[in-house]
Amino acid sequence: TWTSLGSTLSQTRGSTGQFIIALPPAAQALGVRFEWWQPTFYSTQSADYWAIDEVYIGPSIAPPSQLQMIGIRDATLFPAAPNAVFQPYCGRNNTLHYTGSTGAQYLETIPVNIPTAGFIQFDLNTGCGSASTGFVVEVQYTNSYGAS
Repeated sequence: TWTSLGSTLSQTRGSTGQFIIALPPAAQALGVRFEWWQPTFYSTQSADYWAIDEVYIGPSIAPPSQLQMIGIRDATLFPAAPNAVFQPYCGRNNTLHYTGSTGAQYLETIPVNIPTAGFIQFDLNTGCGSASTGFVVEVQYTNSYGAS
């Protein structure tokens, strides 16, 4: 079962936001996986564009210089990223960019061990090049490997 950590709304088109989320006790465990996904499209013109980078998952908030400890380009850490490409996006280098193609748009981590007082931190851009002005990217976790 996946549990939501919250939805991220596109507030300003083309801007990148840094998000820091303190993990609830249930997400501070062994073998926790995290997923970012776009559950629905609010645009009738085309699928939405969004990009993620600078992901950090760990025991404390990371200073900006340490955010690349978990490299977004490392397929062994992020094994599931359908319909995504690595490329510059909205002035950022090496983002994982969802190009507005049809089909599933999500990013999933491998199981990670999260100590107490854990955080998840990432940069997310929702809207640069998008046909819509606002949509949701959901952040969620599972400690049961996604099984219902």
